[in-house]
Amino acid sequence: MIKNYRLVQEDKNTHAFGRCTEKCGLEQQGYAEEEYFFEGTANIYEAGEDGERRTLYQDAPYVNRMIVRRPRESGKFSGRVLVEILNATSGMDIDRMWVLTWRQILRNGDIYIGVTSKPSSVEALKKYDIARYGELSWKNPVKRRLPAFLEQYAAGFGAYTSETEAGLLWDMLEELAQDLKSKAFCPGGMRAQQVYMTGWSQSTGYMIQYVKYFAYHGREHAPFDGYFAGGGVKSLLPGLNQYEMPAIAWDAVMTAVREPFVLLQTESENHALGNETVKTEDSDETGFLHRTYEIPGATHDSDCSMAEWYHGDSDEKRMGIYLTFPGTEAYSNNYPMQFVFHAAYQKLLAWAEEGKIPERYERIHVDMDGRNIRDRFGNARGGWRLPVLDLPVCTYYRYCRDLMPNTSGFALYGCRYPFSAERLKSLYQTIGDYERLVRENTAQAVREGRLLAEDAEECVVFCVREAGNGGLGC
Repeated sequence: MIKNYRLVQEDKNTHAFGRCTEKCGLEQQGYAEEEYFFEGTANIYEAGEDGERRTLYQDAPYVNRMIVRRPRESGKFSGRVLVEILNATSGMDIDRMWVLTWRQILRNGDIYIGVTSKPSSVEALKKYDIARYGELSWKNPVKRRLPAFLEQYAAGFGAYTSETEAGLLWDMLEELAQDLKSKAFCPGGMRAQQVYMTGWSQSTGYMIQYVKYFAYHGREHAPFDGYFAGGGVKSLLPGLNQYEMPAIAWDAVMTAVREPFVLLQTESENHALGNETVKTEDSDETGFLHRTYEIPGATHDSDCSMAEWYHGDSDEKRMGIYLTFPGTEAYSNNYPMQFVFHAAYQKLLAWAEEGKIPERYERIHVDMDGRNIRDRFGNARGGWRLPVLDLPVCTYYRYCRDLMPNTSGFALYGCRYPFSAERLKSLYQTIGDYERLVRENTAQAVREGRLLAEDAEECVVFCVREAGNGGLGC
């Protein structure tokens, strides 16, 4: 049970890790950014062979933190809250779903809450500012060491140690949603009407496990009104506690979810990381509301979500972690997948709040071995396409060759190979002709629900700029 929410004060000597007030111009757009500590007790669970959860330990105390971005004026609040399970893969809190969706969140007037999701991120926060974050705690109440093979696995993923327990997260998430709904927690005095869960990459695994073991435990509907997942690495799901091995891949195939669940996958995940074996079919059936949208051209890490976002970031530098393009290629992947995230987020909200069933778009085309089938330009066929891919000026790849190779030698940050000026001219003649084609294609994308009208002009500008950078002239 969450017993207390406490606003953490800002001053000239300290600020919340991961703040984006200046980066996003929040104040100019009528938004406030705040950090809260919340403390309470959580149970630790284990998964039963019957698909049910069992309580392993009760009432373990914890202190955790969340970052809140909300309208300053209650009259601008939409009534909905989006709760992100902050990604922990890099060793620190990453708010990737905010990064890809924040413009639409602000346009809506939604509240965003990012929750620290692993003990490893807590340790990173203490390294960043021990005076501010020293009291955060995910202590393990079970007095036994991890088996050696699990400790080795945990060390590889930077997830946990014998002294901490990652499984405290489940109750934190559920009770936060319940408190938002019951008005026990009202950021800025604003009362939530709808609460949604979101998460990126490994956090998608948490979302799948939550739906399976927690959402409908003794009740018909979950406290969350829907789920917005991205970049799902579904080949391994987290255990309910750190003594459990990660769930095997086939458990990631969803078969039931009573609130809408929308998953966006880039080229990096649609056939890699074991995901080709655990694809979930789209469904509109009562009790199974699911969409997977695959985005050709986009990759797990890209300029819009990594290099551009963290460029010159003082918090990142202070942590000693640099999230930049790691490849040997000349050009990193700059596919503007944020436009897809904006549109897909709106589809989720319309589905959950208005019962408006979203479109189904074809998946990326793959061969018998699960590899992407490419068109004459070298780009993946099928999927949720934007004008930048219908009228390409480059070839997008789902990976880059890593400067500091891991076991595979590849990184999930994609790259691109621009067309020559001669090829651009043969395809599109002049920059004016190209802009005309892009505007026609953009209007069609808006009509088909693949692009929001609010993003249309920015999409055109992006396409024309890229063509101009490639040498397409008048």
